[in-house]
Amino acid sequence: MLRLILSVKGIFIVSLFILLFSGAVIVIETQTSAISALYNQSRPSLISGGGEQCLKTLKAEGVDFVARGTRPNGQCTIKNAVKISSINGIKLRPTIEMNCKSALATSKWLADINAKTITHIGTFNCRTQRVSRMASEHSFGTAIDITSINGASVSEDWGEDTHKGRYLEKAHSSACQIFANVVGPDDNKAHRDHFHLDTGIGVGCLPDWAKKIKKLAYRALREVI
Repeated sequence: MLRLILSVKGIFIVSLFILLFSGAVIVIETQTSAISALYNQSRPSLISGGGEQCLKTLKAEGVDFVARGTRPNGQCTIKNAVKISSINGIKLRPTIEMNCKSALATSKWLADINAKTITHIGTFNCRTQRVSRMASEHSFGTAIDITSINGASVSEDWGEDTHKGRYLEKAHSSACQIFANVVGPDDNKAHRDHFHLDTGIGVGCLPDWAKKIKKLAYRALREVI
């Protein structure tokens, strides 16, 4: 009983902190736009491309790619960029361009879930987050959007008590252990038809109660950021 009380108390404290912090961010951003400007300026410096060792590991894992070096594009620079035509024998149409370390994470994930085919809707895209002034992880080649795996469609099979539905759930759980951020149909309507996977700043997958708080905070933030 004591453990339960402490657990509930802990959740309440964390929830209260998140709400208070979000409120402070909203006030600052509304008045100055300082939060998004600071993030956009500092985010590229926090990204690692993995260097030559990353390229060697990527090749050893069976990824077909062309190394393109660092690809500067204002604030949308891809560090240690690789243009990939196939991953672990999976042909990619169209080809994708990613940060090497993010490509490694993608390769690891696809191997873990025994993927044979995938459909994606892109990696690099120099843009802000949806309804926000903050740069998307796609801006740095550190994200990929997946719409189907092994014939299981995120838009049609997610949440279904079928073989495909359970497979997607397993793939999602695996991604939570590998990527920093995993966003899907249960998170918001914008991701109702795909998994967004990135190696940005994050903690993998949040528990349901934290997701609800996050939704409330993001909803408020995106009205001003």
